[in-house]
Formats: sequence, C-alpha cells, structure tokens
Amino acid sequence: IYGWNARHAWEQKKALLPTDVESSSSSDLPADSTSDLLVAFFYASQGAPHDVSARRTDLEIERQLKAGRPALIYFSEGRIGFARAGGQDGERLAQFKKRYPSEAVVDSFGDEKEFRAKFTQELEEILLRHPHFQIVAALPAAPPSVIPEAHPPAPAYSKAAQALLMNACDDPEAYLARMKDSRGLKIQVNGRQFVEPGDPESAATWERGFDELLNGGLIHDVGCNGQLFQISGKGFEFLETLGKYPIGYIAELGGM
Repeated sequence: IYGWNARHAWEQKKALLPTDVESSSSSDLPADSTSDLLVAFFYASQGAPHDVSARRTDLEIERQLKAGRPALIYFSEGRIGFARAGGQDGERLAQFKKRYPSEAVVDSFGDEKEFRAKFTQELEEILLRHPHFQIVAALPAAPPSVIPEAHPPAPAYSKAAQALLMNACDDPEAYLARMKDSRGLKIQVNGRQFVEPGDPESAATWERGFDELLNGGLIHDVGCNGQLFQISGKGFEFLETLGKYPIGYIAELGGM
C-alpha cells in the first residue's frame, strides 16, 4: 500500500489509508459503514470455522459488495491450509469462489512472498479499473480573491531509492548496508538482499537508488568502514510525505 502511494499518490492526488476493522471501536466505524476497498483474510481453523469474527467478516464483505465497492478476499494455504483442511473449512473456500465469481477478487496464497506479489498486482488492477475508483468528486471553485497556494514539486527520487528507504523504515534500527567484494555489490535492507547476483543491470539500478538517498541526505554513514548507513532526519521527513513512519526504538526517539 505504501509502495502504491509512493508511485501514484502525488500524480493522482489521492492516497490509500489503511484501517484495521478488527481493532477499531464501534464509535470509529458505524455498523453500516463501508470502505473504498475491503481486504479480508481467512485462515483454516482447528475448531469451529464459523465463529463470531468469521460471521462478522462475511457480513462486512456482503455490505461492501452491495454498496458497489471492491473487495479482495484471500485464503491462506499456509499454517493449516484450506486446501488440505477439508471438511467445512475446505467447503468454505469453494463456496466463496462460487459466491463471488465477478463481484470480488478471491485468491489464495502460500506465504508472505506470494501474497505480496499477488496483492501488489491485484491492488493496481482494482484502483485502475474498478468503477468506484473512477468517480472524481467535483471540487468547489475558489473565490476570485483567493490565491492558490503554491506547492513545491515532489522530490524526484527513483522507485529504487524509495523502495530502499521504505524497507529501511520497517527495520527497527532503520539500517541499510552496502558492500562490495569479489562476488560483486550487495545492498541489504531489513534482511532483504536487493541486488540480483550476477546481474549487472540490477546492481546498477540499486546502486543508483542508494546513491540518490546518500547524496540527497536521506541516509547517513554510521561507520563499519563505510558499509553501514541509517535513515536521517531528512529521510524520515520525506517518508512522512508517503505516509510511512518508523518502528522500534527509532520510533520512540521520534526519528533521528
């Protein structure tokens, strides 16, 4: 979601703001409320499959689709996979796929990596093609005496640079590592190796993105022979414009 905001929010003048329905109080979300986009997850259970939470989710989906708004429904094939669970859980997956052949996207995933790939693609399609997101609200004209406020242009950071920065923001200490050895360049952030081994084009792309962050002052060297870097105060300020905020002890310190 933050990746979509980074790529499209400035150009399309809209941003995605996630809301956790399960943790929201009744005063925050009225019983008849709907979201612009509903994302629902189901996991096979060892006990009774139709508990209170599951029934509530079913009703949320029904209300969402009745309002003509999109929904993405995902079934986990990890843990106790629905495909292997059989019984009522297995039947429920089949029923969902039959119940919403066109009104909603119904898919499954085996692990986080597969989910991220599917969700990224399906989110792009929903926002591009679903009728609900084609509605453009008419804005009232400003009085003649009001001079429109001038906004500075968005910083021209590449997708690679923004991807590195946002992944570093998910690291509790906001670190990025860059090193070169006999096997080539390595850029590692939050446990992920970004440069594809033996791929010069991949190395060039991610190195340019890293240099953008360093030259722009969004990250700074913290030692280890110039191999370890950390998001700077300026970097966190830029991340806030993308709706991205630090975690861990960095968040407790209010950024660097």
